[in-house]
Amino acid sequence: MCTIIAVATNFSSNAVEPGYRGFVDYGYMIGTGDFDGSSLNEISTTHGYQILPQLFVGAGVGVHLYKFNDAGSDLHYNLPIYADVRWDILDETKFTPFIDFKGGYSVAGEFTGMYINPSIGCRMALGDKLGLNLGVGYTYMKTGYEFIYNHEDLNMTGINIRLGLDF
Repeated sequence: MCTIIAVATNFSSNAVEPGYRGFVDYGYMIGTGDFDGSSLNEISTTHGYQILPQLFVGAGVGVHLYKFNDAGSDLHYNLPIYADVRWDILDETKFTPFIDFKGGYSVAGEFTGMYINPSIGCRMALGDKLGLNLGVGYTYMKTGYEFIYNHEDLNMTGINIRLGLDF
């Protein structure tokens, strides 16, 4: 019986089938530029439609928690809402590289503004409808900060690593 299950498992498809697809991710970013020396933790969820075995289109929301580089800084947050396009490069394999692009706007928090996050990575199929994703990317958030008498633009940028599940 175990042999039959093992053989059947080896022949199951690792391709992502067209239809609903969701993602849940945790990310960590090391700041660069105006955000140099700062760090950001992110939890996000993305949901949409797998148009082709390789092409996904969807939308999502994230929660960014970050602390500026100065030791006494308080914890801050952003809530980016974004559109997502993802290309899983290989079809029918256990491991496939991917290219992902998220773009949108941070709608709440102390800093609001444009949000862009291109990334590349690898997906490992854990079953017909479940995968583990590991990616690296670059986050760019163009924000504004209101001081008492003036407005200052702030570019919150950094290199990030993201680990997540798709289902």
